[in-house]
Order: sequence, then C-alpha cells, then structure tokens
Amino acid sequence: ELKEDFGLKISAAHLNHSLRGAESDGDEAFVKKLCERLNVPLVCETADVKSEAANSGESIELAARRIRYAFLERVSDGLIATAHTANDNLETVLYNMARGTGIHGLCGIPPVRGRIIRPLILSTRAEVEAYCAEKNCDFRTDSSNLSLIYARNKIRHNAVPTLIEVNSAAVENTARLCEFLRQDEQFLSNEADKAFFECYRDGGFDAEKLYKLHPSLRYRVVAMLAEKELSLKLQHTHIEAVLSMRDKNIARQSIKSDCYAVLKDGVLKFEARYVPADAFKVE
Repeated sequence: ELKEDFGLKISAAHLNHSLRGAESDGDEAFVKKLCERLNVPLVCETADVKSEAANSGESIELAARRIRYAFLERVSDGLIATAHTANDNLETVLYNMARGTGIHGLCGIPPVRGRIIRPLILSTRAEVEAYCAEKNCDFRTDSSNLSLIYARNKIRHNAVPTLIEVNSAAVENTARLCEFLRQDEQFLSNEADKAFFECYRDGGFDAEKLYKLHPSLRYRVVAMLAEKELSLKLQHTHIEAVLSMRDKNIARQSIKSDCYAVLKDGVLKFEARYVPADAFKVE
C-alpha cells in the first residue's frame, strides 16, 4: 500500500530452516502463495540449521540467526526490513538483563543496523495483529515459539504478561526507554573514542591518564584496547580484573587462554604468549 508513495521496490526472502518438518515446508508454501497474490518477487532457500549448529558448536537459535541474516544479506541489494515489534524489543531487553549486560544490551533491538531496518519496532504485537485482522491478512505461527524449552519463550509467555499486568504500557515504556538509552550509548561511545586516543601510548595506555577517566569511560576504553590489539572481546569481570591491577600492585594479569594484561613503566598493554613483531603499532 505504501510502495508508490515512498517509491519503494519491494521483494521478499524466505529461508526454510528445516527444523519442523512438514510445518517448515508449510510456512514456505504459505509465503509463496502470499507473494504470488501480492505480486511480490520472492527468493526461497533451504538450510540444514540443525547440522550446521552441530558442526559449529552453536545453539540452534544462534546458528539459525547467523545463517538467516547471512542469507538475507546475500540475496538483497538494498535495505532489509524485518518484522521485529516492540514486544520483541522488550523480550530482548529482559533477556540481556538476565544474562548480565551494560547500557548497550539495555538499548534493545536497534531500529537500524547497517542495511537492516525494523519499521515495526515501535508497534506492539497486538497492533500488528489488529492490522492483520483489519486487512484480512492471514499469518502462520511458528510452533517452536510456544515451547517453554527456550529461554526467550519463557520470557515471552511468563515475564512479559506479568509486566503488562503491573503496567499495561510496559511494552511502549520499554521502547521509549531504549530510545533514551541509545542516545546515551552514542554519546558515551563518542567520548570513549576521544579518551582512547588521549590515553594511547606505545601500543597501550598511559596508566595515569587512564585512571583519571570517569569509570564509565575507563571500562569502555580498556575493552576497546583489547579488541584493537588482540581482537578480544572482554567481559565485565575481565575489565574489572584489569582495572584492579594498579591498586593490587599486579604487573601481569591473565585474562583468558594465552592473553594477558601487563602494567609496566606506567603503560597498560595487552599481550599474547606469541606476539607478532608489529602487534603494538598504532594503525
């Protein structure tokens, strides 16, 4: 209905994950029939997600997500619109909270990430379903979304309804909170970028300048240094251990496997057991 107004060229893509047998095939058939009726070009492919997860060691959920987005990126030349709603966003925020997260995880699902756009992210699931009913649009429900085996489904069917009982606007309020937090996250990221280069010295950080930073920036720049020098993503506990080195008078702190933080001559560096000769040069 909107493509003429906005000059959009619309196509669809469907990946059959081969996880639910006849039901998965039924989903694919449904999408094909829908796209034929709406005259929307469609690309369909099939993936053996279960085998891929077994080979990679990932959970089926993570493997499915990785394979699905790689498929969408590959078959699309333009923007990729997904149907995530404000309910999905709330579930993601709660899931990240339960796992342990910082501001980034509390920002929820980003409305835009590269070529991925989420035009329904501020609409509730109830609003989307009401629209479907109004337009006589049929839809299918993935039966795995009803199973309480998966952590996200436990949040969806137990935690979210309870929050809505506490406040009927819980979904909308969380969406608004995420918008505010994304602004704060962007500001802090920009400040951390500035602080990083102010502290950077000899492949590491000037410890005196580092410890003068606000704790929020201190955590961020240490994480940035580990990723820059060793392509290592540090967890919160790792960063705390690194930042406690000066007070505990520790010169070498093991992070994980062969990676270490070293505090020497007023410079904090990250090192691996086998370090290439140019590992500590500024790019």
